[in-house]
Amino acid sequence: MDETHRKGCVVTTTTLTRPESSALPERFVVEVTVDDITHGRPCNAVKCPIALAITRWLENQRISFDSVTVASNDVVIDLGWRSSRWSYWHDATSLVAAFDRGDLVEPRTVVLARLP
Repeated sequence: MDETHRKGCVVTTTTLTRPESSALPERFVVEVTVDDITHGRPCNAVKCPIALAITRWLENQRISFDSVTVASNDVVIDLGWRSSRWSYWHDATSLVAAFDRGDLVEPRTVVLARLP
């Protein structure tokens, strides 16, 4: 007997997938840690403390990605083949500027919100 048919009922198989648009949330927060600050590199968009914190968050959420790039007031997350790049605003402009100047920065929470 066919696996999808049983006496008195029909069994169907449904596969649920998230659309690309929901792979990343509209808003999320990351914790920039002492470790992120220690391993970060000034004036390096992919190795700044915020990029390291976002990379850790994506890995913890099991979201595959190609790259995370941080500028003074926005972030671009490239999910690779699954979708286009996603741009986010962040509330840590002062942290980026201070870190790039070589000033002492403290661990903090960073809020990210998707840009249109």
